Amino acid sequence: MLAATRSQERREAFAAVLRRRLPGSEGELMNYVEQIEARGETKGRQAGLEEGRQEALLKTAQRLLRRDVPWSIITEATGIDEARFRRLEQQFDGSS
Repeated sequence: MLAATRSQERREAFAAVLRRRLPGSEGELMNYVEQIEARGETKGRQAGLEEGRQEALLKTAQRLLRRDVPWSIITEATGIDEARFRRLEQQFDGSS
């Protein structure tokens, strides 16, 4: 729930409900809530970084192809082969 909600008000409301249901555990509860939120943010950042890395590989391969570089060299330089290149093109088609 917290990962999908960035609103401070919603986080505080969620924490209040948990405190009512688990009296005497306020400090531990907030640490847990903060950990859940941090994990969600970390996963989101990691996904964004990986997507950016994949898009950068695609753009590099596209530039090399425009210069008539053979696939063997493109694969060696980027780590992607022609089939993966085509999948990346479809993945990022229209998202750039």
